[in-house]
Amino acid sequence: MWERIHASGLPYHPAYHHIPRLSCSFCVLARPRDLVRAAQLRPDLAQRYADVEARINHRFHTDLSVAKIIHRTRMALDPGPALPAPLWTPPCR
Repeated sequence: MWERIHASGLPYHPAYHHIPRLSCSFCVLARPRDLVRAAQLRPDLAQRYADVEARINHRFHTDLSVAKIIHRTRMALDPGPALPAPLWTPPCR
């Protein structure tokens, strides 16, 4: 896919430098390390989600609350193994 995008010269969203797929920032289908990265990139939105969790007394993910995700970003915990690199590195724009 990245080879075709590069060859075409089409622009791509800069979020692909940080997260392997685009959807909602805090997608319920996202991997925990991607959620940590989303919280690093959008801390205000992460806090809003955590506030809703606390208010409704229900977790965002069954095994992982947004509060815990935020805690991981504050503790500078490694979000997980590096994501596989695309076939080519998109240029920073």
